[in-house]
Amino acid sequence: MKQAAQLKRDRKKLPEMLFIIAFLAPWMADILVFKIYPFFYGIYISFCKVTYKSMKFIGLKNYIDTFERSLFWDSLLATFKICLVTIPLIVLGSLLISFTIHHCSKRFKNMTKVALYLPAVTSEIVLAIVWKNMFSSSFGLSASMCNILGIKPIEWLTNASLTVPLVGVLVTTLCIAQPVILVSTAIDNMNESLLEASALDGANKLQQLWHVTLPAIRPTIAFVMITTTIGNLQVFYIPFLLTGGGPENATVTMLYLVYKNAFEYGNYGLAGAQGMILFVVIGIMVCLQYRFTRAGSVD
Repeated sequence: MKQAAQLKRDRKKLPEMLFIIAFLAPWMADILVFKIYPFFYGIYISFCKVTYKSMKFIGLKNYIDTFERSLFWDSLLATFKICLVTIPLIVLGSLLISFTIHHCSKRFKNMTKVALYLPAVTSEIVLAIVWKNMFSSSFGLSASMCNILGIKPIEWLTNASLTVPLVGVLVTTLCIAQPVILVSTAIDNMNESLLEASALDGANKLQQLWHVTLPAIRPTIAFVMITTTIGNLQVFYIPFLLTGGGPENATVTMLYLVYKNAFEYGNYGLAGAQGMILFVVIGIMVCLQYRFTRAGSVD
């Protein structure tokens, strides 16, 4: 009797389950076809010599060739240089902006967040083209300002010492909006009694910030740092469109190098190996940051 009742209930739930599966199926298909399958296929071809006609297993040769090429190490260095600009700017900038607007009116907060989010919802291609024209030494805003001031136009896009920071700043403008929203929300949702108790104990504003506010929003800061690191280690569009990897490969990032080997040189096996190395680098960096942000935390 109980089994019959259970069977009847299960039959009633069947249309609901089919409805849920129907909504999840496109998303699951996207994950399977465009995420999981390419990932494992990339691992496989990293051990092969791939041409348009054949695929031959060659073991670790692609990895050995990668480590023997100076361009790989240049791309690794370029990636870390850009990250050294973007990650501190995004993390510290989101904290500074969030603390600045914390005591402002709700309307001003919302206007600030919208203004910051405009570059994030704008096409990276469009922004890169606009910036390329702005900072061209031949024409654009930078060249015009230099001509007005009577000085030689600054070679933003042909001087490696200027190009890397320029790329980093542009990436920052694209990526800072979400961290600001996350950090601002974390500050707004803080337990105000903690600040009141510290004030009663004689803590000043700086001491409250260091000993109360920052520890309270530490999980959010950790999340921002980790996601920012993952995203910025995969920078591609901005160097590709803004500088074309120049000058002298100063902005050829690791993902840009994977693109060049795969789609410019047709060396898919080598590109697969470099993609796997990038995956490992990201994993190592995330683990290190996780351990760093967890150090001294109280569960």
